[in-house]
Amino acid sequence: MDKKRLSNALKSKIVLIFALVCMLCFSCFALVACGNDNSNSGTTTDPTYTYPEDADDSLIKNGGFKYGTADVKAENFPKTSITGWTRSTDNSAETSQVNSGVVSVKASDWKVLAKTLYKDTEYKAYLNEKGLIDADKSDDENIDSIVENFLKNPSDKDGDGYVYMLNNYISSKKIGWGTAQKLASSSAVSLSAGKIGKFSVWLKTQNITGAFENEYGANIRLVNSFNGNSQSEFRLNAIRADEWTEYVIYVKADSLYSSSITLNVGLGYGDGAKDKFTYCTEGTVYFDNITFEELDEVPEGVVLDATNTAVMDYGNKEVKKFNLVTLSGKTYCYDMTFDPMDYSGLTILNDEAHMRFTESTVKEGENFRTSKDIAADSNVTKTAIANGFAFDLTKASYTVKIDNGGSNFVLAPGQLAVVKFTIKNELSSFGARDVFADVADIFGSEVKMRKTAATFSYSDGKAVEYTIIVKNEFKSGDREFYLNLVLGPNDISKVNYAYELATGKIELSNVKSYIIDEPDNDNNNVYNFAKSAASATVSLYAGYSAAPTEDNSTVSYSIETAPSKIGEIINRPTDAKAFTGVVPDHSYVKESTNSAVNTRSGNGDAEGNLAGVINTKYLANYTFFDTDKLAWTTEDDDIQPIMIYNKTANHYGFIGDVKSVAANALASVSVTLRVTGGAKAYVYLVDTNGYDKDVLDFTDFTVNYACTGAPIGTEINGKDLKFALVIDESMMKSDGWVTVKFFVAAGKTALNFRTEVWNGARTEGDDTASSGYVFVKDVTVTSSSAFTEASRMEDTFSVSGNPLFDEGVTAFEKEGSVIYAYTRELNENEIKYNKEYPDTAVSYSAKYVWAKNSTCVYGIFNTLDVTENNPYDDIDNSDSGSGCTATTDPSAFWLSFSSILLGVVLIAAFVALIVKNVRRKRKANASDAKSHYTVKSRISASKNRPVKVTKAEEPKDEEEPEVPAEETKEETASEENKTLDEYVYGDVQDFGSEEKPEDKE
Repeated sequence: MDKKRLSNALKSKIVLIFALVCMLCFSCFALVACGNDNSNSGTTTDPTYTYPEDADDSLIKNGGFKYGTADVKAENFPKTSITGWTRSTDNSAETSQVNSGVVSVKASDWKVLAKTLYKDTEYKAYLNEKGLIDADKSDDENIDSIVENFLKNPSDKDGDGYVYMLNNYISSKKIGWGTAQKLASSSAVSLSAGKIGKFSVWLKTQNITGAFENEYGANIRLVNSFNGNSQSEFRLNAIRADEWTEYVIYVKADSLYSSSITLNVGLGYGDGAKDKFTYCTEGTVYFDNITFEELDEVPEGVVLDATNTAVMDYGNKEVKKFNLVTLSGKTYCYDMTFDPMDYSGLTILNDEAHMRFTESTVKEGENFRTSKDIAADSNVTKTAIANGFAFDLTKASYTVKIDNGGSNFVLAPGQLAVVKFTIKNELSSFGARDVFADVADIFGSEVKMRKTAATFSYSDGKAVEYTIIVKNEFKSGDREFYLNLVLGPNDISKVNYAYELATGKIELSNVKSYIIDEPDNDNNNVYNFAKSAASATVSLYAGYSAAPTEDNSTVSYSIETAPSKIGEIINRPTDAKAFTGVVPDHSYVKESTNSAVNTRSGNGDAEGNLAGVINTKYLANYTFFDTDKLAWTTEDDDIQPIMIYNKTANHYGFIGDVKSVAANALASVSVTLRVTGGAKAYVYLVDTNGYDKDVLDFTDFTVNYACTGAPIGTEINGKDLKFALVIDESMMKSDGWVTVKFFVAAGKTALNFRTEVWNGARTEGDDTASSGYVFVKDVTVTSSSAFTEASRMEDTFSVSGNPLFDEGVTAFEKEGSVIYAYTRELNENEIKYNKEYPDTAVSYSAKYVWAKNSTCVYGIFNTLDVTENNPYDDIDNSDSGSGCTATTDPSAFWLSFSSILLGVVLIAAFVALIVKNVRRKRKANASDAKSHYTVKSRISASKNRPVKVTKAEEPKDEEEPEVPAEETKEETASEENKTLDEYVYGDVQDFGSEEKPEDKE
């Protein structure tokens, strides 16, 4: 075959391969396009809208429940996790067994939602119990009937097609009882002083029933704080509305103090009592279009009178509620204005008889330095205004001395003075802008100036009320003081330039003082408010060289004294920082009107009981108790414990600050204490999630793993498993102290708890009362990285680092100890996954979930209250299919198949071409070798025997048909050899003809 024929054949093959490449590219393009095109589904879908979360500028985020729903398919409603809201069971109520969440009320989606709920075993059992399922009808027929007669489409209020559905349904054995759930907004709105807040909530109830009382239904709650202090909850209770109804709550802020308010909505209310469903509710409530706005005044036409208004009672935690079973109104008010004191008992200090005005001075040698020594044009102009004075300063520092009409304020032991005043600070930014409060602490002839007790900054022309509390903490001896307000620099000795002085205007008004005895039940709320609102609290301790907190000692203590109790610890028990002393009949422990705290610190109570922080450095001063009970010697390191002394058998305890443990996080609590004198100490972790502060208990479960705790099938009541320990004198270690520990692993529900230590139980009763001493020298709460949970039951006691390793397994084999193991059960997704993917099946090993002995409690919620796992989330997207391959469209399958087939053909063509080229080259090489040998022989032979040689003619190109494109390696070997030989010998003949032998006849 000649060159032209070869060239044409090669071109044909290239064209063929190029066509195959084009077809493959086209198929891939079509495949990708199909994966993103649903237009061939044969149905018309509603348009979808994207609601980016950052577009929500509402004060209550996602009040219309539309954000995060754009990509949710109908079968995935209800959407349980949503932006801006958190759903939870309410105050120890049972968990609803039907999902709640955002739902689409589009007609096409509602039927799908009904099918989704119908698949829920508990919900279906409930429907069957209600007689809503006809066994003779198909599932589709039953679903249609349920949608028409029971699960009716509620529509929505704001037109976006989404509402929140809150379902309260529990097991069929408690049909009609229901449970309690709440939906808490993550948006705590701030209501400025003097403003009006308006909350608007649209809701609709469906299929509502209750267990025992009449106060069942939906509710709207305001969890609020006043000037940073939590107040009683405001609640609209027992709401039942068959149609969409708007409920409005106006909140009046105090003229001087701001408020922070968080909105909760719910269905039913859990009271936390065991097996009690008094306020629980069964049924469904829908919420939509929840809003908040801040107003200057109540809108015209809105009537707010005593019948629909609740007034905040500062410090009283009793719920302020309206029962809408008996009330028909839709508009209510929470009045948070507060007059903290009886002004008839105040001493008004607005006149010059109680205020002295002088330039700020500092003694330098025999002379006094003032602002005029720094700036010659320094000047202050004082003008009387309503209830006070205005000061116009030019490069000055000016002092206003406030006293009791020319004499010092005098405080008897245990008394305190509340000094209040209003400052309007408009000092220029070109100079000093602060006002300072200095307290002169006087004892006899000694005056100790407590500089810069508080600082009041530029207020942008706004009048702000401030409070200073001054206390006499000592057991005996009066204390005296006066107050200086310094306008401008507080220390002239450090001022070198005129621009460092103050220029501008300041108004000082409404100056008043109020002296009260040590707080008791009658004025406790007044004191607590003053304390919370105070810019500074100063304890008078003149006569002593230093307060304990100013000691040069580097010793630090786990238990600290309250900042407001400087000096008191020297002579008597004082208040603890972050701990509050209470009796069992207290509003912090149960529903009660008693709000007095730390009633046994200082001099103790009338019965001789004492409680508070003491320090071994001052034992010589403590004549109020038997210091030998502490078993401390001068060789020991100083300690600063809380002491609880019950002279007779009774109950008293200290409650700590609230600690939070996030979902699936860990926490450990360690308490070191000493018990003596026949006392019994009670140590608790108390659940603070709800209003009723009960001891934290565990979760109900059925034992499914045999261990020493109980046989398989044993039903465990979680309320019988308490995070509580009782410690007596016999349990002290060799050093006279014992450390008790709690380990907690939260489940999908976050935990809020506080630590309590009592002498005598936290509930009243003769059998739990205690007399004697309890000392607490350390309370440590660690969260997040508190401990490492054992990954297997076998490792709990054997692997170092696990929390119970130090305890040892024998510690839980003693009488009175208990230990339970449990194997986490598979959820529906995991069961389904295991059937489909047996090689990577999900499984869980048994773990200890509860262990308790005399000094340790170990509770692992996250094995029972689990965060649901969806194993399908771990499957690669390519395995789960997308686009066309994720549908059942036959054309998609064949398109994919043809693409693969074309790819295979293309690869085969390339391989064939390569193989053929290799074979051609091998044949060519072999023929070249043969032809060279022949030429050499012919030349040699010509020398011996002349031969007439005729010059070979150049072969003419002949028109031959092109080799078909389909010609492949199936051609016979003989044909290939012939072609190659012709090509080689043509060249050889040319080569050979160049020899010029003689012609011989």
